[in-house]
Amino acid sequence: MQWILEHVHVYAATPWWATIVITGVVIRILMIKLYVNASENATRMAIAAPLTRPLTEKLSEARAKGDQSAMLQIQSEVMRINKKAGVSMMKSFLPFAGGLTTYGMFVLLRAMARMPLPSLETGGALWFPNLCIPDPYLLLPIATAGILHWVLRVRVELLYISQPRTDRTDKL
Repeated sequence: MQWILEHVHVYAATPWWATIVITGVVIRILMIKLYVNASENATRMAIAAPLTRPLTEKLSEARAKGDQSAMLQIQSEVMRINKKAGVSMMKSFLPFAGGLTTYGMFVLLRAMARMPLPSLETGGALWFPNLCIPDPYLLLPIATAGILHWVLRVRVELLYISQPRTDRTDKL
């Protein structure tokens, strides 16, 4: 992350605040395919859910009874339904790569702010001219929380709108 950030700063010849924004946007664009795949997978899981939900309940009962053969049989049935629906459990975890990248960027920027870098002390903009100190008015964290709330709300509304109808499961 440091190498990427430094190269964007040098080759784009931008102040540090713009370098951070550009790098963040480029990383998000590069990872969009991961998010699209995970979203497609979640939609397929939602379509298959009416068929797999009763099986997972039976699986819990078999696990409570300690019936290994029933557990294996139910798990294989769930896997067959998921495979037919095009569901991949691995694709559900793809967005975590974006989270790790974002966290890595956060740790890097925090470490850079603790170093004596004069260019960071003057590389800010507007109400945060010094990137080595926290936002004095907390506008950036508030804006981030607001955007996150909006994104999650839109996502929940989209999931609610795209709730699978029971007639779609007949194709599975």
